[in-house]
Amino acid sequence: MKYADGRRETLFAEKQREDALRRDGWTVVRVVWADLDDPERLRRRILDALALAA
Repeated sequence: MKYADGRRETLFAEKQREDALRRDGWTVVRVVWADLDDPERLRRRILDALALAA
């Protein structure tokens, strides 16, 4: 999600959506462009998150 408007409300709304997903039982792993520079590390993060969710 982009925050081009720089508004706190936008960031807060995104956080609320993520919290709602977690409450509904979804596992959320945040990924930024820099994470794609190390695919193995990202893979481990995702697998770790899935293991915790199981």
